Amino acid sequence: MVVLFIIICALVAVYFIVRRKNSPNSTTHSQQPSDTQTTISSPPSEEDLIRRHVALQLRHEQLLHGNDSYVFRVNQDFPDSFTAIDFETATASKMACQLGLVQVDNGHITLERTFLIQPPDNIYDSMNVLVHGISPEKTASSPTFADIWPDIFPLIEGRYIVAHNVSFDKAVLEQNLNHYGLPMPSVLGFGCTCEPFDNVSLYSAVKYFKFDLGQHHDALADARACAMLVLEYKRHSGEVLCIPKIKESRARSVSKEHKGWAENLGDIPDNYFKGKTVVITGVLDSYPSRDELADILKNLGARVTGSVSRKTSIVIQGSGAGPSKLQKIEELRDEGIEIEILHEKDLVRKLNDCLDS
Repeated sequence: MVVLFIIICALVAVYFIVRRKNSPNSTTHSQQPSDTQTTISSPPSEEDLIRRHVALQLRHEQLLHGNDSYVFRVNQDFPDSFTAIDFETATASKMACQLGLVQVDNGHITLERTFLIQPPDNIYDSMNVLVHGISPEKTASSPTFADIWPDIFPLIEGRYIVAHNVSFDKAVLEQNLNHYGLPMPSVLGFGCTCEPFDNVSLYSAVKYFKFDLGQHHDALADARACAMLVLEYKRHSGEVLCIPKIKESRARSVSKEHKGWAENLGDIPDNYFKGKTVVITGVLDSYPSRDELADILKNLGARVTGSVSRKTSIVIQGSGAGPSKLQKIEELRDEGIEIEILHEKDLVRKLNDCLDS
């Protein structure tokens, strides 16, 4: 029976091969249809072949992850065409108040756009205003994210998206799209500029390369900085560049209602953080730069240290917190030492309570 089955399968296969060969729709290289003109294009350059190879590799990795939102490593072989973005947010819930986009094609900046956005009900958290200086007064007559989406969509659809700490900007994009019931665009992937520069802040990287890009925390200036960092990194060997951390001044031009906050935070009565020793560990989406958060806490009168000890009062714990720090906390607690763990939502609430008091 097995032999008979194999013979039948072979006969069927031969039948279809012969039928296909004799089909009138079948053509060969020597018998082109008379109404079809074959155009022979010039062979692609070596640069084009390399670019296509890199794009295929990235696309392959993306398909392996099963979605169009895969975050790629920015390295020397990263594509020369992409869109750099930066969001500034009005609230800890990641509602946008400003967006900057810089389009790069073949290694050159070709387009820059910036949008001032009115968040839902024009509501802001005080802590966010302190960071970027955008206040409800500045967006009172601005369009909503849904209003400007038709202008944003063609700038990111079908492109690689790059940002400094891209997980934050990607989350902001998704949050605002979800809020207004808008679909996620089909992008080729997301790239992050943190890792190539040893995870330093955008401010430190910009100062290191002496880019003159305007005010930090202006969305367009930060997006432009991100784009230039990608281009600068591609000119190097592709290895992680060790850049010294540079402390940023907290003095900002903010609205009249919020002037003086940066310099006088320690004078706020009933300040929760004043006089306490604080340790920050892990990644906090609301505060991508630990240096900036540490500076805010210091201005509130806290002492910020890098390690957990018997003097530690509060540990601010983000995602991916250091296991050695968490183990140390448990050891000290077992000895009867009180250490409070503050997660991101609680941190945001307490900071806003301080500023609104």
